[in-house]
Amino acid sequence: MTPSRLDELLHRFQDLRILVLGDFILEILLEINPAEESSSQNTGRRVHQIDDVQRTVSAAGTVTGILGDLGVGTRHVMGLVGDDADGRELVRLLQEQGCHTDGLSCHANITTPLSVRPFDRLAGGMTGRYPKYDRRVRQPTPPRLVSLMAAALDHLLPAVDAVIVLDESTTRDHGTVTAALRDLLAEQAERHPRVLFWADSRRYVRQFRNMIIKPNQFEAVGRTHALPGDEIPLTDLHAVVPRIRQETGAPVFVSCGIQGMLTSDPVLTLVPPVPLQGSINPHGAGDAATAGAVAALCAGATFPEAALFANLVASRAVQGIDHPGSVTSESIHDALRDWLGVNEFAAAG
Repeated sequence: MTPSRLDELLHRFQDLRILVLGDFILEILLEINPAEESSSQNTGRRVHQIDDVQRTVSAAGTVTGILGDLGVGTRHVMGLVGDDADGRELVRLLQEQGCHTDGLSCHANITTPLSVRPFDRLAGGMTGRYPKYDRRVRQPTPPRLVSLMAAALDHLLPAVDAVIVLDESTTRDHGTVTAALRDLLAEQAERHPRVLFWADSRRYVRQFRNMIIKPNQFEAVGRTHALPGDEIPLTDLHAVVPRIRQETGAPVFVSCGIQGMLTSDPVLTLVPPVPLQGSINPHGAGDAATAGAVAALCAGATFPEAALFANLVASRAVQGIDHPGSVTSESIHDALRDWLGVNEFAAAG
């Protein structure tokens, strides 16, 4: 990819219309100042002092945020949130991003997913992280709510260029994306070949059909737990990706960590990563890659180009200290220069 080709793709983003369907998580970042730590007068236990509170939307909300940073013109969201203060705050934050939120359904019997992440403002980075506190959906999604989303999706599909499905749930039929909704999405993908369908899921990514999927290297081989520094050998991925391609009936992208991004089409191709320096925060890297790849494909990128663009976007997102970093057209050009510096052959591609 050349800088002029990158500009060509970026320029087309303003005309894109993308729907992000899935699990939106209200994330609360607590900036702790250890220098102001005190003790409780009643119990004598330590009291952490909070300097700042930041609220954002992660998971599917990270995808919408990155799409906005990239200049995607129209972003629709669809999912389930609670009819409570946290749900209303989540909707407000998405509207503040510039998203169309008519597809978000607020219901009293739905739990708004929540993640509270304290961090040490003096230490910063991964070393400054305190344990985080999550509230996840603990009850099955009522079938009637799935039917409501199905009707809303049917109405919206003619007006979008792509549907990104982001499934954060690790418990079957909990959260927005249930088995019934996966089946419906497979049918819709067949009925709407003009619309690009893309799915990413923590636990069930290989159960999607008729749409592009993006497992990470561990999900691709069915491994549910990985330790820092673990990598799946490329020979193993080269063996399994064609089988996944045949199972799902659509192209496959595999994020391979420090090895880059593997794409199945038109031939199995590994696109090297962008070289990184300094400390990084991998939180949200996969969601950033999804946003970048889908935007690029909708703009006319080839599959290897989309894999490279995903790497470029993710490389800038992981440079945020406590949440995904800023992604701009300038930073993407900087990333491409870094990438071309160690991949000379690519200038002709």
